[in-house]
Amino acid sequence: MRQVTRYVLPVLIALGAPALLAANPPRSSAAPLLTQTPSITPTVQCIIPTPPADLGHINIAPVTSPWIGQQQVISATWSWLHTLTVTTSSGALLTRTLADAVRTGPHALPQVQITVPLVMGANWLTVTALAQTFNTTGDPSCAYGGDVTTHTTDRDGNPLRIERQLICPPIASIEPRLTVEPVLSATTGYTQVVMAQADFALAQQVTATLHGVTRTAVFVGTPADSTGGWRIPIDLRAAGAAPGLRGPYSVTVAAHFAALGPPECGLGERILEKSVDKNGAPLAITLEPAICPAAAPSRPPRVYPLTSPTGAVTQTIVGERGGLSSRVLVHADTGVYTATFGQTSTWSAPIALVVGVTNTLRVDGIEYADTQCEQIASADTDIANKPLQIFQQAAARIRLPLVMR
Repeated sequence: MRQVTRYVLPVLIALGAPALLAANPPRSSAAPLLTQTPSITPTVQCIIPTPPADLGHINIAPVTSPWIGQQQVISATWSWLHTLTVTTSSGALLTRTLADAVRTGPHALPQVQITVPLVMGANWLTVTALAQTFNTTGDPSCAYGGDVTTHTTDRDGNPLRIERQLICPPIASIEPRLTVEPVLSATTGYTQVVMAQADFALAQQVTATLHGVTRTAVFVGTPADSTGGWRIPIDLRAAGAAPGLRGPYSVTVAAHFAALGPPECGLGERILEKSVDKNGAPLAITLEPAICPAAAPSRPPRVYPLTSPTGAVTQTIVGERGGLSSRVLVHADTGVYTATFGQTSTWSAPIALVVGVTNTLRVDGIEYADTQCEQIASADTDIANKPLQIFQQAAARIRLPLVMR
């Protein structure tokens, strides 16, 4: 047994050497070769929900036809709406986005409105709606939405067609009318009120132009009632009136009427002017010499003590009227302030102060105001005979301690 093994083992070793060498090649002293492992790109899982049932159901409000206006508002509601475009058969193209939408209630869907110009005859409209784009993962390949739908009918299935017709109102109902009440032609006062009657449905504005000796002034009226009455206060001094300058001062009343109907009717804006009153008399005013009362010199207003110095930037000046003062003016470095009278003879006027300086005041009492007998008496001291001065001290800066760390 030992002898057989002795001869067989070398043969087996010789026969198996090539296989063993192939399976276990000899190691080389050179550096080993590096092989790159291919990377695996992860697959993005897009989460796209099932589109809602109303994805393509945009709510377009019915249009009004026939129509006499030059334009009409088209409105649409859609929960997915991003951009709405209306194209007309005449070539107009108008676009609004969700940012322009309005909500009619706390739970209402956003409504986009577009004002569409119209031409005479048939106007066919095409509404194009762009849906919003959504993305639940942030990866561009997962975006969904953005559908575009085109509609030529409203929510009820009726065609989006507007027939614009030319309907002009009767001439009798739009003829402008303007009458002016007589003015006080001879007066010693500077102010009076001009009353005019204009068509209430059409008149947008009524003005009175006062032509004086040296200059012209324009006054704007305000509606006096709901039947077309207008009230226009005028002041002759604005046209250069003064004692000795009698005038006359002529008045021209103008009523500005709005347009009615489309331009094709030829009823555009118009201005109607009157320089005579409803009786045909000229609108002219003469300033007559005034006989002023031989009264004692006017007494200036009494001013209560002021608060000075002060850190406030405003202060209310208070006092009592002097003599027959019908108006009190407070002259400050920041402007002129008209005082308000109380239930008694007291008056008050809030004023603003210049910061960081001494503000000097003057208080005027005016007797027979707005007449040729106007008298002014001024006060520059308070009831304690102290100057009307207020030192406004600017607020001091607060210095915080420096903390070392």
